[in-house]
Amino acid sequence: TAFYGDGDAQTVGIKVNDSGSSTDVYIMFNAKTGIQSGTVEGGNQVMVVTAPGEGTSYGESKLVQKITTNTAGYPLPGFSNTVLYVDSNTPNSHASIRIETGSLCGGPTPNPTTAPPTNVPTPQPTGTPTLPQPTSSPTTAAPTNPPTPSPTVNCGGIFVKSDCNNNAACVWNGNPKTGFCASTTGSPPSPSPPPPSPPTGCPFCASTGQECCGTCIDSGKPSSRGCF
Repeated sequence: TAFYGDGDAQTVGIKVNDSGSSTDVYIMFNAKTGIQSGTVEGGNQVMVVTAPGEGTSYGESKLVQKITTNTAGYPLPGFSNTVLYVDSNTPNSHASIRIETGSLCGGPTPNPTTAPPTNVPTPQPTGTPTLPQPTSSPTTAAPTNPPTPSPTVNCGGIFVKSDCNNNAACVWNGNPKTGFCASTTGSPPSPSPPPPSPPTGCPFCASTGQECCGTCIDSGKPSSRGCF
């Protein structure tokens, strides 16, 4: 599709029409060049997309397959005995493909023939079983002490972000300076408030009302706002 409008270009898109459904299959080569040089997904791959609308009206499309090369064949969704082959792929240029149906491949595969049943082999006679020797009574192992429970961590008593995140049972919430440490399981305990900071005469951030002697960030995600 990067070569659309180029008079020297060959076919840039193929529509495989499903006469029994409003959803059809579209095939195109996503060349990573020209207007598509910055593409991220499926660059230089053959894209298989399904979409309604018969190609004449808007409809929600769905990417169902990305193929670099596939000489084994990819069955097209919604079509019986219809297979897509990607024989070669020249990056930033083109791909050579084939679409074969049951009529081109000689029709549907005939049902397999059933081989005549074979006689069940006669098993060899087995010898008289020997009785196993009696075993001694099992020895009951002494009970073990229950494991010592892991100590609990008071995440609310941690006031430094790095100390909080270094503890697997805790996670830091909010601004690095004004946030709080909470438990990762259950309801987080109420954090102990940090000691009040003495006034510094610095301006206040509009988003948090926090006095800030650094740089106020008042836009973006709420977790990214505050004084830095």
